[in-house]
Amino acid sequence: MTKTMLDHGAAEAAATNFDAAKPFPWARFEGLLQESAYEQLHADFPAVELFQLHQNLAREHDQRPHDRYYLSLEESDYRVLPGEPGCARLRDLPESWQNFIAELRGREYGDFITGLLGCETFHLRFAWHMATAGNEVSPHCDSIRRYGTQLFYFNDADWQEEWGGQTWLLADRQTERLDPGIDDFGERVAAPLGSNVSVLFKNGDEHWHGVAPLECPPDRMRRLFLVDVHLREPAWK
Repeated sequence: MTKTMLDHGAAEAAATNFDAAKPFPWARFEGLLQESAYEQLHADFPAVELFQLHQNLAREHDQRPHDRYYLSLEESDYRVLPGEPGCARLRDLPESWQNFIAELRGREYGDFITGLLGCETFHLRFAWHMATAGNEVSPHCDSIRRYGTQLFYFNDADWQEEWGGQTWLLADRQTERLDPGIDDFGERVAAPLGSNVSVLFKNGDEHWHGVAPLECPPDRMRRLFLVDVHLREPAWK
């Protein structure tokens, strides 16, 4: 039997209370990747030269920009062609990441996503983010084209809690504004970080989430890999 990179048993166990979680369906996974797989993917995290720097890009409703280094796989919302900075081809990635993508595109992970998000058919999109001191993800809701998102964190092992970087899951918006801050929500849940940690949450009309401005040293980066579960057809080709 071929050894998988994901521990599918751990995934099923951690997702037991997914639908009942507050403030909306979500789950946090520890050790979801086999430790050797996590270490290899961490070491092989895509080089910064493949990324596109996003600064002060306009967002809907005057929400604050999501400044970061951004890399997608094979398709992009930013009109970047595969092979250009910001949009990788599969062959541009280290072998470990090619193997991980292949597993995520496989039947076992697909069945897991279907069971949690209730979508029989879907299209997976992949992206990597790197953020530096002062960068934030202003609170927002994702596009209605997206069923949910899974985040895999690849911060260094000595990442300090006081540096931030936790994803906040938010509900009970206390303002009519569509550019709220994290403190504008009556219900706030921070998903703790850690080594080999992943978070998966379901999208919805009021499923707000964000990341407070990072307070890490200037030579450190918050690094993560995203699996976005979309409607069957890509948003843009």
